[in-house]
Amino acid sequence: MMVEFMPVYVDAIIFRFHKDELQVRLAKRSESNKRLPGVTALEGVIIKPQQDANEREALNRLFIEKIGLTPTYVEQLPASANATRDTDGYSCCIPFLVLVESSLNDEHGIWQPVDNFLTADDSALPFDHVRLIKMAFEVLYNKSGYTDIPLKLLEQPFRFSDIRKAFKAVLKTDLNRMTIKRRILPILKTIEDADKSKRDAPIYVRAKPELFYFKNANNV
Repeated sequence: MMVEFMPVYVDAIIFRFHKDELQVRLAKRSESNKRLPGVTALEGVIIKPQQDANEREALNRLFIEKIGLTPTYVEQLPASANATRDTDGYSCCIPFLVLVESSLNDEHGIWQPVDNFLTADDSALPFDHVRLIKMAFEVLYNKSGYTDIPLKLLEQPFRFSDIRKAFKAVLKTDLNRMTIKRRILPILKTIEDADKSKRDAPIYVRAKPELFYFKNANNV
């Protein structure tokens, strides 16, 4: 009996905070690609059983082979399988929410405001990529209400004003200064700025790489 193998894709929904807005990374598909050549979309890879021990190794290969950025945060999102997302038929997709610091060394990335896709029709991007962006943003938005995850978007060191801007880019609302001082500053390391004349001093870095969960907080 012949066994049919369903292709399993790993797609990366990559967010960055740049010029005071949350952006998502797209890329132009190769003209030699058999599936929708030259189209702008999220980047992904097909899991190779002989090469990838699991979906996380496939994601690492994607970053090494195609993207070249270093994630500051990675979270696996719910997988989906159907016969409609892929033009070639039935397939499975394992998406990952990925955060990176703003980078000037991304030669192939096409960065777009996330807001462009939050109310967009599914036809705005190929496959189910609009749905994936919406799902990834919802996870980021919800986690920003009870963790310090927006700090993962900031290049270190950063200033008090950067913290406010990063949270606002995700939550679409300004954080109260006292909220930042009470919940966020205690989990940061303070670095004295050499330029004492700057109004927005001191500067900060994350004390630990792990997410910090605010106590007794449904939202910030």
